[in-house]
Amino acid sequence: MPLSKETIQRIQDIVSPAYVNEAKNLLRGRERWKTTSDTFEALSKIVSALATIMAFAASSGIHSSQIVTDWLSFSSGCLGTSSLMMLVFAGYSAKSSRSRTTELNDILARANITPMPQIAYGSNGDDTLDATDRPSSSTIRLAHTSSKSEAVV
Repeated sequence: MPLSKETIQRIQDIVSPAYVNEAKNLLRGRERWKTTSDTFEALSKIVSALATIMAFAASSGIHSSQIVTDWLSFSSGCLGTSSLMMLVFAGYSAKSSRSRTTELNDILARANITPMPQIAYGSNGDDTLDATDRPSSSTIRLAHTSSKSEAVV
């Protein structure tokens, strides 16, 4: 039994606002994930620099106390690991931003609206956050695999 015109109209009246709300949520989400990605990538670089300075200070014998040297070495290792974790999270955040953009573009395509551009770097569709996509960035690259993450310099 085919649906009546009134029933079809009532369904459209219910579904249309849901599409609008979903599009708004996806727009906000992609921007938030992009900001999170940028923030954690920058923090990762700062923490990595601090870890390098601490490792240099520990190995240079700047202090005669073994306790201070051990503390510097341990702290350097902790900061380096934290930096890597931040970089991994930055990659996840960029991937989440790209995912939201893709979902948003699906909704826009159904409405015959021009799709939104990707705002997260590494937008080639894979799990790679490639800092070389930015003209003024370093060449640090984070590659995700299914079982582990590794930093490639």
